[in-house]
Amino acid sequence: MPNKFLIRFALIAVFTALAAAISFPLVSTYLADTGHDGHWYVLLAEGRGDEVMKPFSGRFLYPFLAGMADAYIPGNIGYSFFALGMISLFLFLLLNAFMLKRALPSPLLYIPILFLPYLLEMSREILVVDLFYLFLTALFFFALFYEKEWAAFAILFLLFLTRESTILLGLLILPAYWFRGKKKFFVATCLLVAFAVFVVGSLGSGGLPNPHHVGNAFYLVLKLTYNFFNNFFGIKLWVNTLAANCEPVIQMSLPSWPLFGSIRGAGLCPWNPLASIHTFFALFTIFGVAPTVFAYLILKKYRYILREAPFWLFLATLYGAAHFIIGVPAGTGVARIVAYGWPAFVLALPFLLKNVLNIDRMFLIKLSFAQIVVAWAPFVVQNIAGYTTLASLFGIAFAIPLHVFVYALMKKQKFAI
Repeated sequence: MPNKFLIRFALIAVFTALAAAISFPLVSTYLADTGHDGHWYVLLAEGRGDEVMKPFSGRFLYPFLAGMADAYIPGNIGYSFFALGMISLFLFLLLNAFMLKRALPSPLLYIPILFLPYLLEMSREILVVDLFYLFLTALFFFALFYEKEWAAFAILFLLFLTRESTILLGLLILPAYWFRGKKKFFVATCLLVAFAVFVVGSLGSGGLPNPHHVGNAFYLVLKLTYNFFNNFFGIKLWVNTLAANCEPVIQMSLPSWPLFGSIRGAGLCPWNPLASIHTFFALFTIFGVAPTVFAYLILKKYRYILREAPFWLFLATLYGAAHFIIGVPAGTGVARIVAYGWPAFVLALPFLLKNVLNIDRMFLIKLSFAQIVVAWAPFVVQNIAGYTTLASLFGIAFAIPLHVFVYALMKKQKFAI
């Protein structure tokens, strides 16, 4: 039998090559699209930070590295982003493979767990920060996995320089350190989070204001409220500063208070369920049936996770679950943000299964089959039929029975602890 390391490496190389084949033809397309989020990162890479809108103006590290690489990579700057993104994907997969080898008895089990289509979707939009952020997050948990907590401490700072939403990880690691009695790291992380927030704020201060000209805190409240109602209920909120969004069916005037910035009117757009359908499609399919298995184990063995599981496993479970939930109100691209919850479903879940269940071969076969089908079949249908409402409804209807099947499968398993 071939060496297990070679099998893992070959699988990673093939998947990365597939992602590159999908991503490369789209580089020029996204580079020319000034309405795409990637445009802000290109401006940062070109040293034009004063033309970049907040919060993108504070996401310094990824475009900075792409700008440096541009001096050595021929062609336009899009190819520097492409190279950095593919390297990030390869390293993300490699770091997870090193950790998962302690939980998965066969390299073939990497296929249903690690090689999921959300990574191919992220590879399409190579100009944005997602793949690089996934790599740094994997590096962070890799350091914790091998108990190199000061290294993880430094990587946490790099994560803040990459995306301001790292504040979620910072706010979760603090109570996790306190609960586990790691007082020294609790104090150090408090200082780091405060310093990182200051640095990111300073880096982004020269950028263009948000389109509503409101304060950062109120902008966050508006963003979460807008995205939650749109993504979950299909109800899009309207404000005069984004008047092109729709023709409101209900409208009201607002007072000229400084809190509201340039917002002088608010209302509701006509109901459109498309966004909520895409949201449920992402929740039911992006990690296959893993969320159902994860939820079942959490409900049954939360005491083990809180008190006995290694610290990295405790934090990966906490952070991944939080990001999976927060993905709904956090942005318009629900699938991308929900995918940031990968530490719970890709990394923590195999170890939870190994540690708390008595697993036999038939269980692994059934679970792997359901996982591959739920993750990949809707993805294939969407790419053939297009990103339509019908394709998303098919994905949801297709996935739900298999989630029910896996729940019944889990109920039959016996716990080892």
